[in-house]
Amino acid sequence: IYPIIVGANCEAQETPQQLVYRQLKASLSENYAELVEDVSSIIIELRSISLLVSEKLMIEISRLLQLLPKHLHFIRRETKLTFNMDHLSEQEKKQTICEKIETIIKPVLIPLEKKYTQIVDTISAASNVSFGQKLTPIDEIVLIEIHDLLSHLIDTLKQLYTLKSTTEDVDKCLHQFEENQKLKKTTTNLMSLSDLSPLLARSVKTFVPMPGIDHGTVHSHEGLKNFVSIRAFNNKILVLPSKTRPKKLDLSGSDGKRYSYLLKGHEDLHLDERIMQFLSIANKFLLSDSRSYSRRPTARKSAVIPLGDR
Repeated sequence: IYPIIVGANCEAQETPQQLVYRQLKASLSENYAELVEDVSSIIIELRSISLLVSEKLMIEISRLLQLLPKHLHFIRRETKLTFNMDHLSEQEKKQTICEKIETIIKPVLIPLEKKYTQIVDTISAASNVSFGQKLTPIDEIVLIEIHDLLSHLIDTLKQLYTLKSTTEDVDKCLHQFEENQKLKKTTTNLMSLSDLSPLLARSVKTFVPMPGIDHGTVHSHEGLKNFVSIRAFNNKILVLPSKTRPKKLDLSGSDGKRYSYLLKGHEDLHLDERIMQFLSIANKFLLSDSRSYSRRPTARKSAVIPLGDR
C-alpha cells in the first residue's frame, strides 16, 4: 500500500504508472478509506522527520557558502591588481576596489539575504509556509543558531564594500559555519518522536501494515496469520553520525517484534529500491534451479520504501 499512495500523490508530471497508482488508491479508498487515510498521514509525518525544515534550509545555505571561497579569491586578486595601478590616487584605488568587491560579492550576498529573511520569518511565525512543513522544537533551536551565524556573515560581507572588514574576516565566518556543521555530523543525537511528530507518538494499536513486510493475502487465513500491523512507534530517534545523518526509528509490531528503519531524507531511494527488486528476482531464479537450490545461493537484501517521488 505504501508505494501505491506515494505514487498516487507524486507531484511530478503525470505518467501512465502514476495514473495506475491513482486508480489503485481510489479503489482502496472505496473499501478501506480509514486505512488509506492513516497510511497517508504516516507517510507525510515520516517524510517530515526524514528531512527537517532546518536541514533543508542548511543544505541550501551550504551550497551558497561553497561559492564564497572562489569569490574571495577574485577579490584578493582584483585588490592586488588595483593597488598596483600607479596612475590612480589612493582614493581612486579604494573606490575602484569597493566597486569591484560589490560586483563580485552581490551574486552570493543577495541569495544569502533571502535565506536570512526566510529564517527570520519562519522563526517569528513558528511555522514554515515556504516549505509547507511545521517547525519542530529542534528546528527552532537550529534555526536560531543559523540565524546568528548568517547575520554575522552578511554584516561582514557588507562591510567589505567599505573595506571595514577583510576577506580574512569572511574566512573566519565560514570557519564558524564549518565547525558548527562538523560538530553536528560527528556527534550522535537522540531525538524525541513526540517533539518531531506528536501524531506518530500517539499512534498505538493501529491496523496500518508494517512497512517492508510481506503480509501475503489478508483475505486468506494464512494472510491474516502473517499480517503484521504497527502497534507503536518508539519515542527515541537515533541520528547516526554519518555524512547524510540518517535517522534510526524503531516500530513495535502486532507480532511482538521490534522493526528498525533508517529514514534517509538526503537521498533518492528509488535506485536502491530497483536494486533490491532485482536481487529479489535473482534470488527466486536461483532457488528455482534444482542445481543451485542445495547451495542456497541468495543475496542479502532489505526493504527500501521511497516516501516521495524524488
